[in-house]
Amino acid sequence: MARSDSSPRVKKKRGCLRGCLWFLLIILVLLGLVLGLLFRVPERLGIGSTRAEKLLSPTPDRVASAKMLQEAKAAGLSPNGVHLYVLPMKEGTASIAFAVLRATEGFTFVRGQRDPVIQTLVTLGTTATARQSGVAVVGLEFYDEKDRSYMTVAGRMEDIQKVAQGQMTDEEFMRIAYGDVRIDEVLSADIDALRELLSSSSSSSQ
Repeated sequence: MARSDSSPRVKKKRGCLRGCLWFLLIILVLLGLVLGLLFRVPERLGIGSTRAEKLLSPTPDRVASAKMLQEAKAAGLSPNGVHLYVLPMKEGTASIAFAVLRATEGFTFVRGQRDPVIQTLVTLGTTATARQSGVAVVGLEFYDEKDRSYMTVAGRMEDIQKVAQGQMTDEEFMRIAYGDVRIDEVLSADIDALRELLSSSSSSSQ
């Protein structure tokens, strides 16, 4: 009896691991493609077809991107500094939505009862176009007032829907979402700038 009870648990753990690895792969591919689209990294490096280009459409769905952004803004998303890309997968009907948020262009997070970053994902993920376009993952990257990449966060559509419906807390969502907050790099850059300023002030006073 003990052996029969342990078998399903092992299978469940493997399934979870595979699902997490697949989700992480999608996020990494997504980030690579978005960076490539924005900065044309592959062309500059002379690289041809990439894994991202094989998995996703080489160009965003501009109609879906515009409609989804319009609906999100109507639902309370900041009207400024948002660049949204809906990237369809070549095989199947699924898509990935990724938003680049720039404080230098006037973007601000909406403050409320929910974590503002999670609320932004919820606002994007609950639009009608997100459902119609088969969006499976919603992600965002935030650039601060000095145009530095501060954080990248992404979550599966099904988890975002659970948060929106009150079936999952913010804390539970963040434990399973992909997140990378680069606060150490930002603080380090600020400290270096401050040191340089103090050094130049000291030199000029002498």
